Amino acid sequence: MSRSGKAGAPRLGLKTVISVLVRALSLCLVVLLFVAIVHKGRVLRARSAAREPLIQLSPWRRRHAMALLLLALGLETAIAAVLLASPDIGYLAFAILTIGYAVDLRRLPDEPCNCFGSLLRTTSRHSSIIRNVSLSVISATGAALYLSGAIEREPLSQETLGIGLVLLSLVASIELLQRLPRAPRPGPEMRAIGR
Repeated sequence: MSRSGKAGAPRLGLKTVISVLVRALSLCLVVLLFVAIVHKGRVLRARSAAREPLIQLSPWRRRHAMALLLLALGLETAIAAVLLASPDIGYLAFAILTIGYAVDLRRLPDEPCNCFGSLLRTTSRHSSIIRNVSLSVISATGAALYLSGAIEREPLSQETLGIGLVLLSLVASIELLQRLPRAPRPGPEMRAIGR
């Protein structure tokens, strides 16, 4: 398989494959940010910013809930734009954002953070922290690969978009499977029938 799909063209090297995968992953992070942005927009529209778990952490945050949510929405929008335009810097900004949220999540009582609304809902504070630290590690790795020159900055292409869609489909499938009701385990009467 060649990069251009033409006979005689150079073959894909490992560096190119990793570059395309890391670029595709940056698109997934942009979609994740868009989910968070849309959630914050819905919360602002409903004027319920003060009810968000991370806002409820202090009286000062509750008093300034709308402004803080607008600030977070603006910051996340800017990071999404930077991830699209300059993924090396975007990855670094996303890593800082997610580790910042993870540190803040430590102050929550044991409840989910509601960071993405009803999408990618976590079941506890601990799982929210794990999710954000994982996103931060992935992002920091992407930034390090770009900034060290280990990979090239790939342009948006059919390959990066296709791989990004496959990665998003995988995340969506996992989320959907977690929401489906579990099949009941067979009781003693059902096991007896199977003998």
